[in-house]
Formats: sequence, structure tokens, C-alpha cells
Amino acid sequence: MKIGFNSNIPTLFVGSSAGVGTTGNVGIGTTSPSQKLEVNGRIVNGGSDFILGTLDGRPQKTKTANRALVHDGWQFGNDDLVINYDGDFEDGVFVGGPKLVVDGNLGIGVTNPTNRLEVCGTIVSREWIVDPMPWCDFKLKPGYKRMTAEEKLTYILTYGHLPEIDPGAEIETSGLKVAKNMRGMISNIEDNTMDIIDLRKENETLKKELEELKKQVQLIIEAKK
Repeated sequence: MKIGFNSNIPTLFVGSSAGVGTTGNVGIGTTSPSQKLEVNGRIVNGGSDFILGTLDGRPQKTKTANRALVHDGWQFGNDDLVINYDGDFEDGVFVGGPKLVVDGNLGIGVTNPTNRLEVCGTIVSREWIVDPMPWCDFKLKPGYKRMTAEEKLTYILTYGHLPEIDPGAEIETSGLKVAKNMRGMISNIEDNTMDIIDLRKENETLKKELEELKKQVQLIIEAKK
């Protein structure tokens, strides 16, 4: 059946069924619908809810409202689109494809994110890559002048924290800047590593001098016998 006005193309097409107990497909803007309803053009839903899967025979848990998309937020004056409203699909939402692009801020466990990504909870990851930034391996090169132990002690007594690390009061109020402070930690580790190497060299020198002194003392003792 075809229905249309003022055109040689029907607006509404109802396909034939396959026989008793079956139904045909309906097309809007198309005369060859391959699904129960196929629309060639935009769809305007004047209601607030898009309900999905109530008759598909697939597994259904305790929630049966099946609100896949909801235009929500009216009670707070917001203009929000909620996917899987109130967790009606109780096993969650799966996003397929090679990528997911979010144009704006993304909140996980956060309803009003002010940064590109905000997470309220624990993040588990195999790897975490921070954008390229100047690193501190120059401290390992010959000729680099490190802070002396006295200079480090003066710095710590003056500022109350290690060099190149944000103070605790700032971290407690504004959060931890991971990239900056990770660089500061590595910088301090490299300084300490080189200090330990220098101390070992001094220790080896002192051991040799001590052995030489022992030999000289022994020669003096033997000479007095």
C-alpha cells in the first residue's frame, strides 16, 4: 500500500506480509523498507523518552522501562540527554567501533566536569602516557653542578619540601600535578643517584687510604721490635 499527496513518490509505504501470522515492513520516504520501520530522512520525537527493546524477546532484568535516551534535566533547568536513563539496561552500555570522540568535558562519577576528563574513583590502566615535555636527564651528564648537601638542607628548612616538588599544602588544596611532580621526583632521584655514586667513590678512596695507613702502622710496629 502506498500513500502520498502532490507527488509521484509515496510518503508512506506499507509492504506486504509473508502470510498468516506475519507482518510487513513500513517505509517513510522509501518504497523498499528492509526493517519493520525504515525512514529516509530526519525523525522528530516530540516526547522526552526513546524507549527501546520492549518486544525484542532479549534478556530483560528487573527494570522494564527501557529508556534508551531521555531528554532530562527539566527539574533543574538543564538541557540534558541521558543515555540508559536510570540504568534501565542493567548490564550497561557498550560503545563499539575504533574510537569514541567526546567534544567537551567528560565526567565519570562526576555530574559537572570542568576539565577534559574528571573521574571520581579509582582508575586502573596498563600504561599511562603524558605528553612530551622537557626531561631532567641532563643532570646525569658530566659537568652538571648539583646542589650540595648543605644547599639541599637549607632549601628543605626554608621551604619545607624537596626541590622541584610542589608543597604539600598546595597539593592538598589544588590537587597533584602528576607530570610536573613526577619530573621533580625523577630529578631528585637522579641527583641522589649521582650523590650515592660520588659517596661510593669517596668511600673506596678512604678504604684504600685506610689500608695504606694500616700497612705503615704495621711497619712502624715491626721496626720497633
